[in-house]
Amino acid sequence: MSIFRNFNKPTYATTEELLAYEGKKRTDWIVGEFAKDLEERMLIIGKDKMTEEELVVLAVEALEDKVNNDGYHGYFTHSTKEFVPIIIDSLKRIKANEVAELTEQAIQRLGIKGTITEEKVEKVIEERYKELIDELGEYDTKYFQMKVDLADKVLVYIKDHKEKIHIK
Repeated sequence: MSIFRNFNKPTYATTEELLAYEGKKRTDWIVGEFAKDLEERMLIIGKDKMTEEELVVLAVEALEDKVNNDGYHGYFTHSTKEFVPIIIDSLKRIKANEVAELTEQAIQRLGIKGTITEEKVEKVIEERYKELIDELGEYDTKYFQMKVDLADKVLVYIKDHKEKIHIK
């Protein structure tokens, strides 16, 4: 299932071409286009062939998109859960430490023992679906109170790591 895919969007030849929109388009639009193109690339070559830097962009954008629309519960429920195992490190890499701390608390609320995996997240959600809606709601409130612009941080990260981020 696609996280960001939009079949009516243009594609970009290079990372540089998309970065050239800075100052001409909103930052969240630019970062969103990177996420869409990176997701398309991942579908073609496989997640295991993506660079760590590309996965950071996808992980943070998946979190931002889902939490803004469906809260942490939605993030853990939808296909975005595939990024839960790397989200804390990804947020720290873009220097979003406050969001990383909050997200870590939300993950801990799931009560998963040991290493966090997509499968464990899915199992907990299946077992505690309704009760987690309320339990995770407090983290949604805190997230929105932070007013952190993750798109700005992701764009800085993309520019700093552009040699390892390939949209084609």
